[in-house]
Amino acid sequence: MTRLGELLLQRHLISPQQLEEARSDQAKSGRNLSHTLTKLGYISDGEITDFLSAQYRLPAVNLDEFDIEADVIKLVAKDVCEKYGVIPVSRSGSSLIVAMADPTNLHAIADINFRTGYNVEPAVASETAVHAAIERYYASESIYKEITNVDLVDDDIVLSSVERLTPELDQAHTASAQPPVTAGKPMRSARTAPLIKKHEIERPEAVRAGERFRDRIWASDEMWSSDVAARELNLSRESLNQRRQNRKVLGLQASKRGVRYPRWQFEDAVHPYVADVLSALPHLDAWGHYLFFTQPEPLLAGSTPLDALRRHQFTEVLRVARLLAKEATAS
Repeated sequence: MTRLGELLLQRHLISPQQLEEARSDQAKSGRNLSHTLTKLGYISDGEITDFLSAQYRLPAVNLDEFDIEADVIKLVAKDVCEKYGVIPVSRSGSSLIVAMADPTNLHAIADINFRTGYNVEPAVASETAVHAAIERYYASESIYKEITNVDLVDDDIVLSSVERLTPELDQAHTASAQPPVTAGKPMRSARTAPLIKKHEIERPEAVRAGERFRDRIWASDEMWSSDVAARELNLSRESLNQRRQNRKVLGLQASKRGVRYPRWQFEDAVHPYVADVLSALPHLDAWGHYLFFTQPEPLLAGSTPLDALRRHQFTEVLRVARLLAKEATAS
């Protein structure tokens, strides 16, 4: 939580020496700054939660009083929740409310937005409460994985425990060179049954929602085709593609349908700074870059980086981008 330390320091809730000691301890333990500060006794878990709630005007969530629906939990995988210290708590229309120990973590918000296709609305919860909720709601995940365990082999799927599940069919197959016939059709054993194709397995709703989200943006009026973007920049398509690959311009791809370019990046107030912002965020892919530009940022007073650039606040936007990259590198 790079930015959390700065914010607490600005409000005189911790001292520079305490922050330095916490960061030193954090580097050794690998835990985040919030946990480290509370472990060292410099500030309480509740104080951090209340501060962040007031600082960003976000609701504070008491996860002990929440009964999170299973359909909501399934939207975000356990490893993602553990990685970012978050847990989804509810959804309303196209919005997903996510309790976060660190609501300043733009990378987490962008990643969950990208994975689920929902607009992520952060709420604040203590780190202890978030991790306890993760353990509580994802406790049966290992059982779920055992039930649905599959092995992917190129374009086919082989059920790894199918022989254990159908011993009678397997024994029938080995007992005779000719498989038994039922209702005029040969009965197949697990070994001789046709392999199930990948495309026949239903993908998780979160994956499909993410794809629909990207497809909607890709097909919207705010996007330019490669031909239009190249013409506007007076470039060949090859030169434009080279600039995209070198992170000089932002190009988005959805469902293998080619590349399109957000037209706002070519505005006079924005275009001179796009390459610098993209370069400052090397850990994000193109869709992560898109979300960075278009999502409200608390450190920009709730403005999106795109709107901040339109107001000629390039220095502030670049500072936030570098903080995000530093945070991602440290995690």
